[in-house]
Amino acid sequence: MSQLLVIAGLIGILYGVVELKAQPIPVENDTVHKGR
Repeated sequence: MSQLLVIAGLIGILYGVVELKAQPIPVENDTVHKGR
């Protein structure tokens, strides 16, 4: 069970990094949307 959790966590981190590098989102626009 613990190994599956660790693998899932690593995959999640890698997926997030790939998404950020693939399509960088402007920080200002993101904060404006969150503010509203």
